[in-house]
Amino acid sequence: MGESSGNLCATQESIENLDSKLSKLLEIEERKEAERKLQLEHPECGSYTVLSDQLRNHANKTSSFSAYCDYQRDKKKSASWVGSGWYRLLPPAGHVIPETSPGSWHCGGQRTGYVNGTHPATTGESLDVTFCFCYGSGHECHRKKKGRITNCGPYYVYYLEEAPDCSARYCGADSL
Repeated sequence: MGESSGNLCATQESIENLDSKLSKLLEIEERKEAERKLQLEHPECGSYTVLSDQLRNHANKTSSFSAYCDYQRDKKKSASWVGSGWYRLLPPAGHVIPETSPGSWHCGGQRTGYVNGTHPATTGESLDVTFCFCYGSGHECHRKKKGRITNCGPYYVYYLEEAPDCSARYCGADSL
């Protein structure tokens, strides 16, 4: 009798372990299905170019010798810049484009680009925005470019136009 009750306990424990694993698998599948649905509605959430170089982070001060730009026709073009299109920021560049100006001579460029407004709050929401480029004190939004931000759940993607000139670059930040 003692041996069979031990087997019952072991069987009950195995069922609980299987139940827990099944719940986790279902949760993962539901998350994947939600991501697939989001990407069907917003293809940009699955098709973008990654900007991840460390110099792009707003915390990095830039010298004139290390300034790059998001301008396709310049020899100092950022390595990962491919022209106007959808982009996602990843570390060490950051996770987002900041909503305030970091000032000029940051982010690996002379003229720094930031969001003049706010990011969409709801997953699946897209907003048309203006990106400003700081040309120094008193010129925080000297040049502007239109763009778009989509909230893809755990991250944002940005439709970025070519920067206004060869000394301008979009910034990254670790958080909003």
